[in-house]
Amino acid sequence: MNKVPGKSYEYWPHCFYFAIFDGHGGTGCANFLRDNLHTYIVDSEYFPKDPKKALYAGIIKAENEFLKLSNEE
Repeated sequence: MNKVPGKSYEYWPHCFYFAIFDGHGGTGCANFLRDNLHTYIVDSEYFPKDPKKALYAGIIKAENEFLKLSNEE
């Protein structure tokens, strides 16, 4: 995972991000997650110190942002 520009870090962990977004309900959500989830995780206040909380916060943000988009349609 790459560092996010404009955000300072005391250290950056050597980590990788792998995900499968199957799109079983359509490609819209899968494509949204493909493009955004990793950024939401890294942008979390918990990353990199607490990856578990950062993952949870990133998923919650992704869900909320996707619901906003789907309600606009």
